[in-house]
Amino acid sequence: MKKTHSTAHKIKAKLSLHDVSDMETVKALGAAYDGLLNNPAYPNPPVDLATYKTGIDHFSQLIIDAEDGGKRAISAKDKQRVVVIKMYTQLGHYVQAACNDDLAIFNTSGFTAALKTRTLPQPL
Repeated sequence: MKKTHSTAHKIKAKLSLHDVSDMETVKALGAAYDGLLNNPAYPNPPVDLATYKTGIDHFSQLIIDAEDGGKRAISAKDKQRVVVIKMYTQLGHYVQAACNDDLAIFNTSGFTAALKTRTLPQPL
């Protein structure tokens, strides 16, 4: 009798924005907002989308304000970046749970699926 192993392939959202430029971060945040807004697959996001959009807009403005290199402006931008990334992360975890591991539904969210790559051991 042959044994088969069934393992569910969990869809994970790519949530790490640490090594991403501010403008690329704004793009990722905006894509998630656009994907979740009025999306019937995600009826109860843990973050109010209007609040999230306001946070993105404020972060975008602070990026522009910080271009002159002022310490206060840069500090305010960095603090707001942390705030919006926390909201983005909460939304990402919600999307992972709510999509029921259906990639088609997940892709409507505006989040990017994290690639699952396995590295094979190198021969000695």
